[in-house]
Amino acid sequence: MGMTASRAAFLRNFYRDKTTNWSVGTSDTGTAVKIASATGFTLKVQRVHIYVEASTASTYILRSADDAIEIARVAASATTGSSVEKDYGEEGIALPEGQGLEAVIGGAGNGLEVHIEAYLQQTSPLTPSGL
Repeated sequence: MGMTASRAAFLRNFYRDKTTNWSVGTSDTGTAVKIASATGFTLKVQRVHIYVEASTASTYILRSADDAIEIARVAASATTGSSVEKDYGEEGIALPEGQGLEAVIGGAGNGLEVHIEAYLQQTSPLTPSGL
């Protein structure tokens, strides 16, 4: 894909690496924060890989916690064995400052394996509280 492994890895190591993996069970439903952020920090997603292990007619969406930016979507029509790949380049796609990445499961049924490469970059100066 379009990403240079050494530059992408450098950014994750220089800032706060938030690369993670998780499984979605066929009985899972609802919305959950998967990668948290904080005030003064911006989460940047570089790459997403979602593998469909079991499929039913339900959607799976990865988005910013304020619902402003959709990162990836598994359509209700996805078939078992298919995958969704998103490559946002070395710098990654920036979510709004302070917003984490959340998963929205549109109903029970899909069994998924999710891999995210991302980092958390300080984007506002930190000030000591109480001064």
